Amino acid sequence: MIRLVAVVLVVLGARISTAQSQPQAGDDDTVPAVKFDPASCIQAVDPVVAPTDVSAPPPTWNDFDVTGELRDARATVRALLEPTMTRQQALTETAREQIRAVSGAFGYHLVGIGLKEAPAGTVAIIHLSPLPMVRKVDVDVDQSIFDTLSSPILDDEVRRRMRVRTGSYLPWSPHDRACVLHEEKLRIEEFLREEGFIEATVDVQERRKGTGIALELEVHLGPEYTAGLINIADREPNNVSDDEIRSKFRHTSFCIVGKGRLCFGSARFKRTRHQADIQAVVELFRQRGYPAVRVRTDFDPMTSFDRRTKNVNFTITIDQRRRLEVVFEGHSEAVTIDNLKKQLTFDQAASADDVEAHESAKALAAYLQGRGFFDARVTWTRERFEPFDRIVFRIDQGATRQVRSIQFVGNRALDASELLEVIGTREARFSSSLFGSRTAATSVQLAADVEALVDTYRRAGYREARVRVSAATEPAALDSAALAASLVLAGRGNGLHVRYTIDEGLPTLLTQVEVALGDKGDTIVTPEQRALCKLVLADLATLHGEPQLATPAADNRCVATAANLKYREAEAIDTRDRLRDRLYSHGRPRAKVGFVPKVLGPHRIAIVYKLTDVQPLTIGKIVIRGNFRTRSSIILDELRGPSDEAGFREGRPLTKDALAESARRLRNTGLFEAVNISMPDLDNTSEGSVNAVVEVTERYDFRAQVEAEGGVSSYNGTFVRLTPTFKNLFGLGISLDISGTVGVDLVESVETDELKLRQLAAESTLRIPQWLTRNVFPDLFAPQIELTAFHRRQDTPRFGVITTDGVTLGFARTWQRQRIGPRPARALTAGVHYDFRLRERPVDVLRPIGADDDQTQVPIRTRTGSIGITGEWEQRVDRAGTLSPLAAEDGFRLEGQFSFASPNLGGQDTFIKVSAAGSRYWPVGDHLVLRFDLRYDQGFPLAGAVLLPEVERFFAGGDSTVRGYEDDRLATEVIKVGVPPFDNAQQIRILPAGGNIRVMSSVDAQLRIWKLLATAAFIDAGMITNQWGNVTEDDIRPSIGVALIRVVTPFGTGALERAMPLRPHLGDNPRGRWHLSFAARAQF
Repeated sequence: MIRLVAVVLVVLGARISTAQSQPQAGDDDTVPAVKFDPASCIQAVDPVVAPTDVSAPPPTWNDFDVTGELRDARATVRALLEPTMTRQQALTETAREQIRAVSGAFGYHLVGIGLKEAPAGTVAIIHLSPLPMVRKVDVDVDQSIFDTLSSPILDDEVRRRMRVRTGSYLPWSPHDRACVLHEEKLRIEEFLREEGFIEATVDVQERRKGTGIALELEVHLGPEYTAGLINIADREPNNVSDDEIRSKFRHTSFCIVGKGRLCFGSARFKRTRHQADIQAVVELFRQRGYPAVRVRTDFDPMTSFDRRTKNVNFTITIDQRRRLEVVFEGHSEAVTIDNLKKQLTFDQAASADDVEAHESAKALAAYLQGRGFFDARVTWTRERFEPFDRIVFRIDQGATRQVRSIQFVGNRALDASELLEVIGTREARFSSSLFGSRTAATSVQLAADVEALVDTYRRAGYREARVRVSAATEPAALDSAALAASLVLAGRGNGLHVRYTIDEGLPTLLTQVEVALGDKGDTIVTPEQRALCKLVLADLATLHGEPQLATPAADNRCVATAANLKYREAEAIDTRDRLRDRLYSHGRPRAKVGFVPKVLGPHRIAIVYKLTDVQPLTIGKIVIRGNFRTRSSIILDELRGPSDEAGFREGRPLTKDALAESARRLRNTGLFEAVNISMPDLDNTSEGSVNAVVEVTERYDFRAQVEAEGGVSSYNGTFVRLTPTFKNLFGLGISLDISGTVGVDLVESVETDELKLRQLAAESTLRIPQWLTRNVFPDLFAPQIELTAFHRRQDTPRFGVITTDGVTLGFARTWQRQRIGPRPARALTAGVHYDFRLRERPVDVLRPIGADDDQTQVPIRTRTGSIGITGEWEQRVDRAGTLSPLAAEDGFRLEGQFSFASPNLGGQDTFIKVSAAGSRYWPVGDHLVLRFDLRYDQGFPLAGAVLLPEVERFFAGGDSTVRGYEDDRLATEVIKVGVPPFDNAQQIRILPAGGNIRVMSSVDAQLRIWKLLATAAFIDAGMITNQWGNVTEDDIRPSIGVALIRVVTPFGTGALERAMPLRPHLGDNPRGRWHLSFAARAQF
């Protein structure tokens, strides 16, 4: 039965492949080439309709009709154009442009506009034709895999620089389309020239693919150009040699270890690198005392290339200006010259005049104050010599003064702890010196503190607050400049005391809110305005945090008052945009909100909110573009969502939440690379409904995809796996994966000259997405259904050759959360499943005398049927917070499972299994990642059994469990057999032993060395037992090891690890073992 299900799924996949391979009418046809002259692209395009006599009034119409090749129903297309045709009823140039624009927004080309007379009046005839849409963009760059080691993969780089992308429209006219593609060709060739491929050429071909167009770009890079002859124009003698200058423009193509180590080859010339090299020369001259140096080259992308030698030749011109020598006098040894030089502003300004000398002196004083020398003063003088200038900075450093105390005087509304969080000046404490925190005050910082305090008070509603700051070496001298100066001259005090004196003033109160609803201001005229007033005041009460604002102060005016609400200016201004968003959420998407504060009296303010374009709008016709495979019904169902009232569907209110939620639901299907919902007529529609166009980019726009995977591991041997996948079957999102795996023991096969199979497997998985199960299950719990059937033959250390046939039927639901700001992404999964396994393994037989001596083993079958539940919390992310389970650097993963097996479920035995596992990742610095893993499994035999069935027991040891131990041999049993005719001789066999309980853990520290290369150190530990009461210290088997190398490449991963058991038993190699794994995958 199991094999029959697997065969049925395989045959179904073959039939689907054949069905999808049948060519459709016009499918995969190359678009005929047209005679094309690039010079013709700059000519003006003829208008749709010949211009009429400007002296005559333009013709008008009172009705319209559509004709031509329409991809939507005629009534739908008419509804799409109706807002524009109603607004524009005269055939003017403006009308033509607006009709053309709205037609293009909905995917149509305006072929022409005609007029005809009818009994009811003049009718405008709009002739339309679908715009060609780019269905696929294939980029083929003749770049070898070795080129990608020193250069980025150019296929993706070319795609990123294209303006014509999947899902975009191309012009309807073949000539205009050729012009657009010619511009793309020139743009890509220009990019490649800047990347050093001077002779690169791009060939763009159109191919009809169903109802869309596939673009095929063949990129021929040609030879690489390198920096050739570098001339240096005559320049004044200086302390920078020509060889030093030229070395900045010479680069190697590839370095094995780090930057500048074990490098070889000449790097390809790039324009961006050339600009960086010029800046490197500038920095070199600045370091030698030429801050105002100017460097340029005569490089010209059209003439600087020598096509014969494949070199780029150019001349460097250097205007070094006058050399500057800087001298510092008066500073102590606590301040180094290098740190003082870093404060100078000459290099940033590219000037060494008197203005920059003064600015540098100010920067030096600020730096010294930050180091604790609050009394520091810096002056400067310039000495002119014939070959150079010398600027001498004289530093009066003063004594070191750390901030000993900070006081706030006059603050009543805000306490000192709140104000301390605002200012940048900090008191000196032991913890500050221990951790290197800055505790010195500077005049610049004190001035910034004053501004920050004033701003804080304004935000709290005190618009007239004033703050002044004073500093002295003794608290008694605060607020007395003369006494503070005399103490400094007398050398009294070695610290600094700071006081902020605050005059809060009276708070400014927001006592009234007025909402202007129309031409008559806040006067309520209609019942609709009364309902709108009530709605807006309720929102403003929430936004301002004052419930009193929700109640109108008068029956005929949209005005509300508040008693003691402080006017926080920044927060009040922010309510303007927040109120507009709330009106959008109430179905008023065009609402505009004006914000005008009005002074009512001393310390009393009113806010006038002026509302315009607040008419409620509904969703009109919805057209879908870009779904070449996915059925429109699937997309429309996802737009509607589980609740018709809140979903995005025709006739429902157009709200911000409905728009965002519907787009999110479409993206969560996983069928689309991009989703965009736009409403071209929104800005021009003041009542009624707004039509929408939903543009999607298919993710699985192909008949089938084949994944080829190969590699080697200690457990599976050398293996090859082929997996044909069929995604989005029948346009419903159903998928079918079929995989076949062959693994061999390559070493033994070579030694014995006979193929030694390690594994042979075939598997099929059919997935039915959750949007197809909503008719049966509630939306919140609608699961994805997954049916898997497989056949496996494995050569295992414990059982020898074991054959397993199985079927799994699972129902799972995943709730995903995307990364938003600092909040990382996550995925929560819950599911139930039914598993059926039929295992067959050979066992040795005991033969009575006279039995057939050739029969040494007989097959034993074990049948298991179980039902279980699973839960998973997946939050393994990269450093940016995006889900990345395969290359995680932060986050965690938790998993739990419970299953129950019974003869009533198709098996032979009754037992319960529970499992729990977790992983945690911590990034340390930029290159180190720590990982901790823990797993617990336990089985509970029922119906009088003591042990789980042998094939259901837990094993450990090997590549993926506890390294350092042989496969499945973390726990072993020793079998001793006599060797006749010797009485004292025994044959010892050590076999893997499973158990009812398994616990494993691992700690791994991975350090990325350089790009593709990483190394790691790890500690593994595990334990296998049948009862917790029997566990001894000797049962816990730890190991330690290192990953000599881990390689992560775009086409596969590999690792070479060495692990050593710390508690070896009989049969274990105390010196440890190697673990080799490699896997490579490719898609076709």
